[in-house]
Amino acid sequence: VAAGIIGYYYHTGYNARKNIKLAIKYYLKAVSKGNAAAECNLAICYQEGKGIERDYTKAMKLLRKAASQGNSVAYHTLGLAYFHGNDRVFGWGVERDLKKAISFFRKAAAMKVPMAEKMLNACLQKISFLIKLLKRDAQSIYMLHDFIAEAFICSESLTEAKDRRVPRA
Repeated sequence: VAAGIIGYYYHTGYNARKNIKLAIKYYLKAVSKGNAAAECNLAICYQEGKGIERDYTKAMKLLRKAASQGNSVAYHTLGLAYFHGNDRVFGWGVERDLKKAISFFRKAAAMKVPMAEKMLNACLQKISFLIKLLKRDAQSIYMLHDFIAEAFICSESLTEAKDRRVPRA
């Protein structure tokens, strides 16, 4: 547990000088002992590609392992992964799947993760609104892509991730 906490301190700069390389070193040590929180944090490092080579497969594997231990942050982060899918800015290298996203947000929300509750409500509201549009107007099908893109923009998770933006080629 201590290695995971030390890794977090180095990752965030809380109580220590920010040093992503040292954070990863401590996360790896904690992960080798089955620390679910460190698995989540290391997954984010792999997803961002900061301090370590970007590897979506390893990131998702770590998140699933942490979720299998009942980690609420892992559930929430898996929800975000499936919510964003292969998005160029916030993607996790998986296909976008709102059904899976909602499932993981529900698990995290049941464990009282505030952001998961907000994301779950946002997903359900957007789906409900889309169903109303589709029932009202067959042309709404063509609006689906833009509508989902707007749902991503309005989510609070994007606000938290502004500094993680990847420059477009």
